[in-house]
Amino acid sequence: MSELRFSVIVPVHNGAETLRECLSALTNQTIDPGEYEVIVIDDGSTDSTPDIAAEFPVRLVRLEQNIGRLAARARGAREAACEKLVFCDSRVICEPDVLETIAATDRWPLMYGSDFPEEQQASLMGRFFFCVYRRLWKPVYPQEWYADEAPVTADNFDRMPKGLGLFVTQRDFFLRHQPERQDRHVSDDTLLLSSMVRERPVIRYAAMKCHYRQRTDLRSVLPHVHFRGVLFNSYYLRPGRRFFGLYRCMWALMAACAAFVAWRPEAWWVVAAGVGAAWIGASAYLATGVRNFFAVLVALPLVASAFATGIIRGHLIDLKEWLRVRPAGGGPSRLRQAL
Repeated sequence: MSELRFSVIVPVHNGAETLRECLSALTNQTIDPGEYEVIVIDDGSTDSTPDIAAEFPVRLVRLEQNIGRLAARARGAREAACEKLVFCDSRVICEPDVLETIAATDRWPLMYGSDFPEEQQASLMGRFFFCVYRRLWKPVYPQEWYADEAPVTADNFDRMPKGLGLFVTQRDFFLRHQPERQDRHVSDDTLLLSSMVRERPVIRYAAMKCHYRQRTDLRSVLPHVHFRGVLFNSYYLRPGRRFFGLYRCMWALMAACAAFVAWRPEAWWVVAAGVGAAWIGASAYLATGVRNFFAVLVALPLVASAFATGIIRGHLIDLKEWLRVRPAGGGPSRLRQAL
């Protein structure tokens, strides 16, 4: 038998929709199957996730309850037989030579940077998210249009697309940078990576070719976006982060609109017209082409509402956490620490 070269860890919660395709890709790679192991961390799934995992030559670790991807990944790292780890989310479908590419390099940490925009044009929600990501992360999204590699550093961190969808690292490095707070309501990818880049750059590496299976129906998209709002609050809306100032301005603008309507109720249409103009203007700003404009126009209010309620839910979770940890004479400094 070949000596194990790395451990592939797949954290999954209710991932029956894509897990079979993900594991099929991982267990049919071009390198010798004896050179790697695949560990599935079932994070308290209530669907057929464990049954699907049992169809493949993988090691299944079942957690009794949903503890979140951050803690699930850490559990996988501790279960792994190798020091070199490859994390792969259940919605990421690897090309057959991905593990061969990883085996051929000793560089780490790496995150996949391959993007396939044409795959996102098949659905309304795919078009919407492509337009948002392209505007938000330009000029490195889609990365294949610009460069094969893009280092994520402490200096450019808030301006770079990032995630642990497919991620290569060393075990001690990964475990050393675990955030103190590990519940499912914190931004698992962002908090972990923001700590890592203070020590060394993380490279978005387009040579690792993968496909991300985008959610397309509203029944799955809106709950997912709502929860992403919770996670977004735990990092990007903190003082000094990229969107903190914009977020404060939005609240100030909403307060001003509410005060105007309270002062002049008969002029409510002025605020309504302003909202409509902002909606159309934002759609035009985000979109590329007529079809994408209408896709953004339709999806934007739905997605924005789900995301905004997620952010508010995140604030309430923060408040609950602060009430739990504050001392009897707690003050603002302890509140900031809790957040």
